[in-house]
Amino acid sequence: MKIEKLTDNKIRVTFSIQELEKQNIDYHSFMSNSIENRNIFSALLSQAKEEFNFNTDNARISVDTFELSDGNFIVTITKFSIKKKKVSLRRKLNNLHNNSCIYKFSNIDNFCDFCIFLQTSSPHIIQILENKNSLFKINDEYFFTINNLNFTYTDISILSSYISEFATFINNSNSLISKLIENSKCIIKNNAINTCLSFFVSKK
Repeated sequence: MKIEKLTDNKIRVTFSIQELEKQNIDYHSFMSNSIENRNIFSALLSQAKEEFNFNTDNARISVDTFELSDGNFIVTITKFSIKKKKVSLRRKLNNLHNNSCIYKFSNIDNFCDFCIFLQTSSPHIIQILENKNSLFKINDEYFFTINNLNFTYTDISILSSYISEFATFINNSNSLISKLIENSKCIIKNNAINTCLSFFVSKK
C-alpha cells in the first residue's frame, strides 16, 4: 500500500486486491458501503494524519475509488473544510463490479478469438461462466452478456484483462440487459462461449 500527498487537501492511495485479501475483506464488500469498507478508510485517514499531517477533523471527505484493469485500486481522498464531517464515496470501475455485465464486440470474429484465447489461457473461467453467458446482435455489432457472476478476486481480474483486448465494456445494469434481450436478436443463449468453441472443434 502506497500513500502519496498530492496537495494539502488531497492524498492518493494505491493498493492491490491481494492486500484486501490479507485483511479478509472481499471485493464486493470493499466496493459497497460496508463496515469493513469504512474501517479501511478510517485506517487510511489515520495513517495519512500521522505521516503527512492530513487532518480530516471537522471536514467533509470525498473518496473516489478507481479499479484498474491490472487488479490494483487507486483511492483519492479530498477534504473540504466545513463544520461537520461527512463522507462521500464514489467509485469508477472499468469492469466487473456487479453480478451482471455487458460487453460489445465489433464483429463475430473478435468474439470467437476471445473464446479461443480464454480456452487456451484460463479454461477454468469458462467452467465458471458455463450457462451464464449469452450473445446478442444489433445491426452489425455483437453484445456479450454475463449473468450471476461468482468469481474470486483473481478470476475477476483475469477475465476483465482478457476480454478488454477484444471487446468494449458497456454496462453492468440488469435493467439494460433486460432491454437488450427485448430489442435484439439472441444469437446464442446461456452458453455462448462453449457453443462457439464447439463450432470450431466440429470444423477441425
